[in-house]
Amino acid sequence: MNEQAIETGNLFGSFLRLIAILMSGAVVFLSCSGKGKSESASADELFAKAFAAQANGDYLTSYHTYDELITRYPNHPKIDKAYFMRGFIKLERMNDNAGATQDLTYLIEKYPNSDLVDDAKFIIESIDSGKDILSTFEQKSGTR
Repeated sequence: MNEQAIETGNLFGSFLRLIAILMSGAVVFLSCSGKGKSESASADELFAKAFAAQANGDYLTSYHTYDELITRYPNHPKIDKAYFMRGFIKLERMNDNAGATQDLTYLIEKYPNSDLVDDAKFIIESIDSGKDILSTFEQKSGTR
């Protein structure tokens, strides 16, 4: 692997870690709002649990926790992030391209103003092209 490909891979990996860190920080901030135990706080705790499991490499627990969030809190203001992360885990850890596409397409259609729509479209494009995400990223950014 040449240096440029390694650098691009590191950049993409850093990008995904940054997304996870930012989302985790938002969850922690929201869960420390000082309010009593509410439905939102319970959902925020599940988000925190899902992120922690994913950060520790426990993707199955993370997947099931996102699934629980989607089932129990379908109207939560951050539920689009649960669909995105569940779809991402389906793709990257479960090799379930169809399931990933289903979650990401739902996110795009149901939450068109989500800040994750462009990322979801990018991932679906990668799936449809038969290339991995990194190859699609390199092709779009012209780093290959």
